[in-house]
Amino acid sequence: EIVIRGSHSYSIHLNISIGDSFIERFSGDGILVATPSGSTAYNYAARGSIIDPSINVMQITPLAPINTNAYRSFTSSIICSKDSIVKIAPEYRFEDSILIVVDGVEYQFKQIVDISTFVSDLKVKLLRMSNYEFWSRVTEKFL
Repeated sequence: EIVIRGSHSYSIHLNISIGDSFIERFSGDGILVATPSGSTAYNYAARGSIIDPSINVMQITPLAPINTNAYRSFTSSIICSKDSIVKIAPEYRFEDSILIVVDGVEYQFKQIVDISTFVSDLKVKLLRMSNYEFWSRVTEKFL
């Protein structure tokens, strides 16, 4: 999962597109982009959906969106295909840097023009016990 947010306590302003289609002018704490593997961690806590790992998609989840006349943000997740390219262009209002968190590791960048996220062709192989079953594990952890 990837989290994009302001590096201080200010709201971040982001222009979000999927492919060549403009989606929204976002204002809030940040956005989270997750694959099904990352959907049961921070994404779920942020009110995103849990996605079956056999479905190859990306999920964009807003973090504390603020809706104003200038910024109209979705308040729930957006699910897009594995072939989508999610483009995020920061608007710098109060500071010139953003924080990108990838699997818990923070990276601070200054004056990024845009960020593109997509599902890689590389696959991670996980070692599972023979009795592992995703949905029983989810209900055991969350219910």
